[in-house]
Amino acid sequence: MSYITRRSSSAVNLQTFGGNGDGVTNNDAAFARAIAAASIGGSVYVPEPAVEYVITAPIAVGNPLTL
Repeated sequence: MSYITRRSSSAVNLQTFGGNGDGVTNNDAAFARAIAAASIGGSVYVPEPAVEYVITAPIAVGNPLTL
């Protein structure tokens, strides 16, 4: 699956929270930290990776948020 997102000035960057799109690193914790840091109605910017972001668990988003 592939998505392209636009970076917002109010967005938190997944890579700031340890996100690594190398196709190997597990990014579950990075997504959880970035989502927790985003303001209600905010955004988590997921930079286009060199390969892909690996996640092994569902991503829970409790507040209105854009990924």
